[in-house]
Amino acid sequence: MKRRGFLGAAAGAGATVLLGACARSADATASSRTASAAASADSTTAPSAPTLIQQVRIFDGVRVIRAGDVLISGAKIAQVASRITPDRDWKVVSGRGRTLLPGLIDAHVHISSVDDMATMAQHGVTTVLEMFGAPQAATANRSAAASRNDVADFHSSGWGASGTGGFLSSRTPDVPTVGGPQDAEAFVAARVAEGSEYIKLFVQDPSTSGLPEMSEATIAAVATAARRRNLHSIAHAPYRWAFDTAHNANVSIITHVPLDDTIDRQWALRAAARKQIFVPTLVMSKAQVESQGSSASPCCVSPSATTGSGGMKAVPGLSYDNARDSVAALHAVGLPILVGTDSHAPGAGISGPASVPFGSSMHTELALLVDAGLSPVQALRAATALNASLFRLADRGRVKSGFQADLLLVTGDPTSDITATKDIAEVWRRGAPLKKSDGS
Repeated sequence: MKRRGFLGAAAGAGATVLLGACARSADATASSRTASAAASADSTTAPSAPTLIQQVRIFDGVRVIRAGDVLISGAKIAQVASRITPDRDWKVVSGRGRTLLPGLIDAHVHISSVDDMATMAQHGVTTVLEMFGAPQAATANRSAAASRNDVADFHSSGWGASGTGGFLSSRTPDVPTVGGPQDAEAFVAARVAEGSEYIKLFVQDPSTSGLPEMSEATIAAVATAARRRNLHSIAHAPYRWAFDTAHNANVSIITHVPLDDTIDRQWALRAAARKQIFVPTLVMSKAQVESQGSSASPCCVSPSATTGSGGMKAVPGLSYDNARDSVAALHAVGLPILVGTDSHAPGAGISGPASVPFGSSMHTELALLVDAGLSPVQALRAATALNASLFRLADRGRVKSGFQADLLLVTGDPTSDITATKDIAEVWRRGAPLKKSDGS
């Protein structure tokens, strides 16, 4: 994937047009390399014989095709047609009572090892976008994804931007920081040199941390520096103060939605005018309220990773209804909503305020987005073609000839019942089956 050119038409067009277009520690790095080395030979190459999926309902990333055949050859989708006559040496998989979808894309994860990427793939998530991680671990994870077909493909922001002396930097002192607008260009340039594919920012209210955090002007400067390089700026903003600040600073993507207040239509219309994009991570919002109640510390660093002292002031008035209703308001004005989970390994480095498991949480997130007002097709689009389009993953997110054969076959019809995505019959990653379906 190219690191440049992320924004382009993506930042300047609506979701419909876009669909038409197109530190982990050294221990984590060692774990990734060890897992990669242990991969079996059949996980690195696609099967030599083509696979034909016959008479299956197809959600192609944009629309539903009632029945058709899909031919996989090598790592690519070779053909999609109403009927394809199989050769004798082809493997044939029945699509009766099933639906074929593009492999799902999770736009917000925190990976600790290649095992996490393997878990994602087993749940039909064939691409993950990490939103904070050590560059050396990201390099190892990319290498594993490039050489193995039994793990999800991997992309990363590398280190995220946070204020010098602020809450995050006081707990992770080796992570580079941004002291003010004057540091923005150098920070972004350094991340690009390390291989970052987009720029993550931690937007923290200094009144809750009691520490110097990035100002709105600094956040805007980082977003501008990213934009100059055609990279997305992605703001961590789970509370209203952070949400407003990220919006005012004109970041391109805001991840999370407020738990302490509800976004109204007028706010959503202002965001639409700026063509901002949203990754709500409702599964994290719900888990946080269920585990911490209505007043919680907005901490994003696990206790095992902290080195500083002091604590966060609790943010009162938290309610999952605020998060759900905010998504409904954003969706009602046509803003792009992408699917991400904030899944992570409990206690590993950057860790959310509640447990969100790898893989299975994607299916929970889809259901929560439908509950918030998206149709099943809109939610599936947000997890496939729209995620791919907005992150410029031009070779995936569609069931279409020439695209990478990252595919998910489920029993039932998730285009009418979104919970059917959990009933997985087979997953293909670059044409290689993960579950070794027998064709029945």
